[in-house]
Amino acid sequence: MVISIIILTILLLYLIEAFTTIKVWRNTKTTNLRERHSPTKKSISVIIPFRNESDNLPNLLESLKNQSDKENMEYVFVDDHSTDNGKELIKTSGLNYKLIELSDKEKGKKTAINKGVQHSPSDIIVTTDADCIHPKNWLKSIKNYFEDHNPDLLIMPVSYSNQPVSLTSFLGYFEFISLQIVGGSKALKHKPILSNGANLAFKKSIYSIHKTLPEIASGDDIFLLHHLKKEKADIRYLKSKEVLVKSKFPSSISSILNQRIRWAKKSTAVNDFNFSYLGSLILLINLSLLALLVFSIANITCFLLFLVLFISKLIADYRLLVASKDLFSTTIPFGFFTLCQLIYPIYFIFIALNLIFRRSQYWKDRKVS
Repeated sequence: MVISIIILTILLLYLIEAFTTIKVWRNTKTTNLRERHSPTKKSISVIIPFRNESDNLPNLLESLKNQSDKENMEYVFVDDHSTDNGKELIKTSGLNYKLIELSDKEKGKKTAINKGVQHSPSDIIVTTDADCIHPKNWLKSIKNYFEDHNPDLLIMPVSYSNQPVSLTSFLGYFEFISLQIVGGSKALKHKPILSNGANLAFKKSIYSIHKTLPEIASGDDIFLLHHLKKEKADIRYLKSKEVLVKSKFPSSISSILNQRIRWAKKSTAVNDFNFSYLGSLILLINLSLLALLVFSIANITCFLLFLVLFISKLIADYRLLVASKDLFSTTIPFGFFTLCQLIYPIYFIFIALNLIFRRSQYWKDRKVS
């Protein structure tokens, strides 16, 4: 009886979070680019760390060349010891670029971003990844937003340029879009917990590498966010298709799982109540589903409780993803989504166990801790 009350309480708290997120998201209209009568004088430096990205750079460079606003723009490419022909592609791109190489003693994305910021003269720093594609009004919209609202940090949406093809990739896809909605809604409520370095903008004056924990392989985005949150900085979210950046979805099951383990690892270093509360709630509801499913074999009460928990979560999660269609144009067959939801607790616990027992992994052909 006590266990049933605990599980139902977890479910209630989860549903409150889910439907609050949906309400906030739906009540916020997508923003369109507003043309200015006088051009803004703000300058932008786009920092792009890269390592062996010659397959992705042509699409990135093309999307940057097609930007509608080219005034006061600079692209800072930071090479993290690439061995392919990526640098040659940049040199022949025709962009207003600066190419920086990390020294033999330097490595990693955070170091690359830090070095890029140091070499950038602009007021506004924008970070993105080498596998991204950007809409034509991306930088113009960012520049206009800073001119109108002057935030310290601007969080913007990220989606995928390619569609998932396997069951695991669909799990990762649904999870990613859900996190985008949750992160966006929390930021819209002035309680930001998530950001993505593939589409992030901030004032150069507030950046500090010491607050991004360089000893952890990833997390340049989320550690900066939570440092600024503690400093009471002005953090905003821009819900607009004009700034929706599309990243390349991981190509294999192992790369998907490795990415999620990296994300999970950086989350353990975040000291924020709202972030920890939500993460714990997701962990507990997935543990409850898995435990109830196992005990359902011998106990009808556990089976009935499992059904209540599963169906309630299924409806809430599906409505969350349906709400995302206004920005992400997500199409989700309900039957396939139900199958993914049955498997998701196993997928989630697998990543949690890897976080505990796996000490190192490979990222960008390099062993990281």
